[in-house]
Amino acid sequence: KEMQLVLAASDWLGIGLAAISGVFLAFYMIFIKRSFRFQITGDAIFTVQIIALTVVMSISSLGFQESWTPWLQLEAVDWLVFIAFVGIALVFANYAQISALKHLPAPLVSSMMPLRLVSTLAGGALLLGERLTSAWQFLGAIIILVTLSLYLSQQNH
Repeated sequence: KEMQLVLAASDWLGIGLAAISGVFLAFYMIFIKRSFRFQITGDAIFTVQIIALTVVMSISSLGFQESWTPWLQLEAVDWLVFIAFVGIALVFANYAQISALKHLPAPLVSSMMPLRLVSTLAGGALLLGERLTSAWQFLGAIIILVTLSLYLSQQNH
C-alpha cells in the first residue's frame, strides 16, 4: 500500500509559518548572545520581548476580530491555571533560556530546542492520552532526533 502526502492550503500556511518562526528564533538567539557584549541585561531583553509580544498579539487579535468573550466566562480555577501557565511556561522558561545563553554558545542552546518536541510528545501522551498516529508523524520525530544527535556529535569534534 502506497502512502501519499496530501497538503491543503492551511497545511502550507502552517509550514510557512513554522519556517518563518525558525528563522526568527535563529535571529533571537544571535541577538541575545550579542546583546550581552553590550552589557544589555537579560531583564531588559525579557521586558522588551514581553512588550513586543503583547503589542503584536493584541493588534493581531483585534485585526482578526477575535472574540474576547470567552475570557469573561473563565472561572477562578481557570484563571489560576492560566496564571500558572504564564508564570511557569512563559516567564520562567524564557528567562531561563536568556540566562542559559549568557553562559552557553547559541548553537548549543538552539540545537536543544527540538527536545521541546520530544517533551511535548511525552507530556501529551502522559497527560492527554495523545499518541503519534501516522507514519509521517513517526518519521518526523525520527528525523528530529537523528538530526539533533548528529549535530550534537559534531559539536564534540
